[in-house]
Amino acid sequence: MWIISIPCWGDYYRKKFLCAALPSINAAIRFSGVSAKFIVHTDRHDCFSGIDFAGKVHFVQFHSTSYELYNSFGNCDRQSIEMADEGDNIAFLPCDVVISKEFFSACEKRFAEG
Repeated sequence: MWIISIPCWGDYYRKKFLCAALPSINAAIRFSGVSAKFIVHTDRHDCFSGIDFAGKVHFVQFHSTSYELYNSFGNCDRQSIEMADEGDNIAFLPCDVVISKEFFSACEKRFAEG
């Protein structure tokens, strides 16, 4: 199982995620045939209603003050690690990244090589 950790808050970054990042991640999951669980750290999970995710999806409510913003990505990563099961692979992806369709299959190949 792949855990895909996505910090995604604010209108600008939600749009980037939905228009660019998510379609590329979905394509890579479907191309490789892996199972996946998205952990989306967001301030507005209602904005994702009806959106196609190529796997299970779990929303974590994002709360931060400007003082804590510096630590926010690390906090999201730590929460995703805590939610993963032993043996899961974790991809820490920013919400504005576009990955190749070979991303997960290339990772799986490298893991198999040791």
